[in-house]
Amino acid sequence: MHVHRNRAAGCLRAGLAALVFAGSGLLPTIAGATDFNASGSVSLNGHAANLADGLFIGSSYATATGAVGAGHFKFVGASVGDGTVALVFDLGQANTSSGLVTANGAASLANASLILSVTSATYNGSPIVVGADCVFQPVNIVLHGDGTLTALDLGASGFTVPAIDGNACNGFAAAIGNVLVGNDTDIVLQVDGDFDPPGTLFDYGFEPVR
Repeated sequence: MHVHRNRAAGCLRAGLAALVFAGSGLLPTIAGATDFNASGSVSLNGHAANLADGLFIGSSYATATGAVGAGHFKFVGASVGDGTVALVFDLGQANTSSGLVTANGAASLANASLILSVTSATYNGSPIVVGADCVFQPVNIVLHGDGTLTALDLGASGFTVPAIDGNACNGFAAAIGNVLVGNDTDIVLQVDGDFDPPGTLFDYGFEPVR
């Protein structure tokens, strides 16, 4: 009987140790890469645009630790204008961003280096050819917000959209830059998914493990 009790106690200790290690990140707890749906809005030089049907690609979430796996944003076909120039643009990311949801629900992602590519435009209602070089980068943002059961709610403001060579965009770089370039900027993003903050593994008789 003593042997059986000792074995049972040993198994219990081993099981608890495995849970502690998993919660501390020493054992793999991040699910496979996932493309999370994303949406939001952005203000560029004070001009608002909706970001719909986007993705945060290749990321993951570890519920035990709050770790957000590296992913990159992609939005296609957003529209913005200033009354004279109307643009359609894609918003992508040159790097990947990982992050963390803390126990109190605060969330953040590492620096995202965004690429804003103008794909079409009109000037006073007439179509113009913008070419393949109408690309504004890097647009560097650091996103902060909250993690919940339904989403990552993130935002940033005061970042800069840089000017590009005046000959770019088939010579329309200045007019297009009037819509986009500057630091009167704001972005709000929602990444859909279960990003519930990590909690304690044990409530009684053990030190909390986050």
